Amino acid sequence: AIQMAQTDRHMMVEKKAKLKAATSTNLLQLLAEIDEDKSGHITIDELNDSFQRPDIRAFMDAMEIDVDEAQSLFTLLDSNDDGTVDIAEFVDGMSKLKGDARSLDIHMLIMQGKKTNIVFNDMIRMMQEQGWQQPRQV
Repeated sequence: AIQMAQTDRHMMVEKKAKLKAATSTNLLQLLAEIDEDKSGHITIDELNDSFQRPDIRAFMDAMEIDVDEAQSLFTLLDSNDDGTVDIAEFVDGMSKLKGDARSLDIHMLIMQGKKTNIVFNDMIRMMQEQGWQQPRQV
């Protein structure tokens, strides 16, 4: 029974690795199709143009990515904020965006929000100690 469980785990890991490699290959091919000027990176205009193509819309739909949110998608993919998305940003970002958010993802966001709130409140407290007064809300 232990041998069978180990074999099942090995097969599951191998299957997952093959799926990941196939997804990366598909994403590289997709990037090449979106990259109209063959520069090795895409712009928001290239992304928007590509979303007019039924084959690209179908691929994005299969990855459960909403093509109607092109600007938001581009902003998420452009991890270094240079206004373009290179190969690494595209493959890494699209792989992470595939499918629904997992519980872990949601809890990480909640935790990061709480930490940001603590830092922000500490900054306000320190500024108030220095004599800064918070503007009144209208």
